[in-house]
Amino acid sequence: MKTARWLGLLRKAVGRVRMPLMALGIFTGLGWAHFRAVSRDTARVRPPVGANLLVYPPSADVSSVWRSGVGGRGYFYVARKGTDSSVLALRSGVAAYVFDSAGHLADWAEDTGDNARFEQRWNDVRKNGEGIPLGTARLWALGRRAWEAGR
Repeated sequence: MKTARWLGLLRKAVGRVRMPLMALGIFTGLGWAHFRAVSRDTARVRPPVGANLLVYPPSADVSSVWRSGVGGRGYFYVARKGTDSSVLALRSGVAAYVFDSAGHLADWAEDTGDNARFEQRWNDVRKNGEGIPLGTARLWALGRRAWEAGR
C-alpha cells in the first residue's frame, strides 16, 4: 500500500516536471542552432588578414559602393549583399567594409544594424558619398597605390 502511494506521488512529480524539461530542451536546441547560424555567417563575412579592395570582397558579394572624402582622405564604403544563411541568424543590417583611398581595409562591421560605432564613424561616406561601381573603386585604389609608390 505504501509502495503504491509512493509510486503515485512519484508519477505526479514526474508529470509536473516533464513539460518544463521538454521546454528547456527545445529552447536550448533553438539557442544552439541560432549560435551556429550566426557563427557561420560571421566566418563568411570576416575579411581575411591584410584584406584590400583590389581583391576583397568578391564582386558577386557586393551590393553597392560609395566613395567620399572624410577629413581630407578618401574612403570607399562597400556594402555586402545580405548573407543570412538561416532564418535563425536574424541580422538587422548587412556586412560593410571601409577601405582607404589606396584600398587598405580601414574598418568593417559584421552587422551594420547592430554596430552604432561603425555607423556613426562611417555614415557620412555612405550618405554623402558618390555611388560607384566596384570596378571603378578598384581602379582608383590601384592608381593611388601606384602614385604612392612613385613618390
